[in-house]
Amino acid sequence: AVVSSLCSGLVWFFGVFLATSKKNKTANTAEVQNLKELLFTSMQSIVSLNELATDLSEKVARLTTSMSETQVYVKTLKASVVKALGELSASFRATREDVARTKQEVGDLRENGNLTAITAQITRLSTSLAETKAEFANIGREVTVVGGEEGPGDAKCVKVCAGTTGRKTTKWTDYHTHGLTMKVDISDCGFVKIPTLTTSIEGRGYHWRATGTAAIYAATTKEFTMYLEGGKEVGHNPKNGKGIEWQWNVEWIAVGYTC
Repeated sequence: AVVSSLCSGLVWFFGVFLATSKKNKTANTAEVQNLKELLFTSMQSIVSLNELATDLSEKVARLTTSMSETQVYVKTLKASVVKALGELSASFRATREDVARTKQEVGDLRENGNLTAITAQITRLSTSLAETKAEFANIGREVTVVGGEEGPGDAKCVKVCAGTTGRKTTKWTDYHTHGLTMKVDISDCGFVKIPTLTTSIEGRGYHWRATGTAAIYAATTKEFTMYLEGGKEVGHNPKNGKGIEWQWNVEWIAVGYTC
């Protein structure tokens, strides 16, 4: 508004000057031109001043907004701090009460003579735990591998691992005229050297006539292969699904090193 008033005043002044000059015939062309240039320069300065004032007003507005937001944030932060201090004070009071209650309970135990009994019981439990650990250590030393396919390993890593292929999960493959074969997976044992293996056959019938129940082929740290031959009598051939029907399965025990 101030800038507009200044511009209007300059225009009015120039108009009055021209009117007076024409009336009195005192102004020449050079003076009029100089006055025009002065008027033009003044208006440019006024416009620049107006732009500066506008920019300054915007900055003041942004600063005012920022200050308002800062005040809101400070109020929120203050409320959070006050709440946190209140919670901390409550927690401290509760802890102090717990400590006092514990001291009282310990004092009562001492007066009643129970503290000594509790201490003795803890001592007995500690002794029992140590004895149990010693027994477990002795059990570990009772398992010994005296020989193996790949030489000795770490005695601390001897492991006994056992399993079965399962009555309803064993999948035999027919072999020759009266035989069956399958690979047995022992990878879950985690052996790092080929273990010593013992096998047998379990089932619902006729496996007592089978041969090869303890014959192990191609043993590795992860699997071994079995070959069985059924009886030659009529009805004793385990091929064509009979071995699965009779629920023949391999039960095995492996002893070896895991490290």
